[in-house]
Amino acid sequence: MFQSDYTPYVLIVDDMEDNRDLLASILGEAGYHIQTAADGLAAIDMVEQIKPDLILMDVNMPRMDGFEACRELRKRHAGIDIPIVFLTGQNSMEAIVHGFELGARDYLTKPFNPDELLARVRTHVQLELAQQKLADLADKLAKYLSPQVYASIFKGEKDARIESYEKTLSVCFTDIVNFTPTVEKMAPEELTNWLNHYLSEMARIVIKHGGTLDKYIGDAVMVFFGDPASRGVREDTIYCVKMAQEMIFRTKVMGLDIRIGISTGECTVGNFGSGLYHYRQRS
Repeated sequence: MFQSDYTPYVLIVDDMEDNRDLLASILGEAGYHIQTAADGLAAIDMVEQIKPDLILMDVNMPRMDGFEACRELRKRHAGIDIPIVFLTGQNSMEAIVHGFELGARDYLTKPFNPDELLARVRTHVQLELAQQKLADLADKLAKYLSPQVYASIFKGEKDARIESYEKTLSVCFTDIVNFTPTVEKMAPEELTNWLNHYLSEMARIVIKHGGTLDKYIGDAVMVFFGDPASRGVREDTIYCVKMAQEMIFRTKVMGLDIRIGISTGECTVGNFGSGLYHYRQRS
């Protein structure tokens, strides 16, 4: 039912010990790791400790009820959408609607059917694990794309289809003076660490000034301004020059000299290749 190397955690929140024990038994036998809490306040503390994959929450509880706990969890963990499923005796339409308005993924009423409970919990846990897998994949993919290109694709602003269009870009090329004599006596690991440090410093400056990091070619760096986002041709050029100036200053501090060339003009921009694999290119 789950990934072989991972067992999901479910946090059961109910002020009645018999209910907690019953739910723990049903879900435990289905293969979940179980933690329990007796009220909303205890649940909030528990979430900080175990980061559950799903919370099964009662509503009527002392100290802090389920609705308030849901509201507080959404506030404290705004960037983490932990699925919350209410399991409660409150079965009025007003309560159900309120639960969903607070951000609950599902709402079940007592008395409940164990098979239905397991089916719904399983569905929400599997969706959560799939979303986590996609988020991890997106984080890894982000390391291979410039922030602007990554954002435009994942926000739906750009489609990854084969197409091209004309835009005015300011393009910057840099490379290290006397690179070959500098590195020819380095061991491979030393060269790798040295070059990665240099390229990381250049990438930090590119991102700071809003450039699109197009590619590395050995020690060379190619950056452009004006696609996928643009401040306007004049402003793009100004930011490109400011970036180049900071690159020169930073490499001086590092004991290096670099050559820089900047050109502004009309470019053909887009995705080139086959329908199976293509890459983003400027020409």
